[in-house]
Amino acid sequence: MHTFLLSTIQALLIARETRRGDFKAPSSARIVSIRQKLGLSQAQFSRIYGFELDSLQSWEQGRRKPDQINSLLLELVHKYPDEMRSEVREAEGKRAILAEELQFEDA
Repeated sequence: MHTFLLSTIQALLIARETRRGDFKAPSSARIVSIRQKLGLSQAQFSRIYGFELDSLQSWEQGRRKPDQINSLLLELVHKYPDEMRSEVREAEGKRAILAEELQFEDA
């Protein structure tokens, strides 16, 4: 997990650089390669890592480019697929708990 934290710091540093106009989104071939190296379908990849399926399809087909944040997330998935899977799962759990708490407060 220590290396994951370092990579996250690197991602934040890259994000800072993108503000200066140095950002370049990954190519559609790179995105396909990241997913295929994990042996996942588009639907599986989207579900596991929290990307919208239609967005992933558009990126892979070259119709659109991922924004800066999604580009960074794709690179983190490429470098740390298991850690990212855990992080997404944990975030979804926290989001579900928050949603339940908000519904309880409205009642």
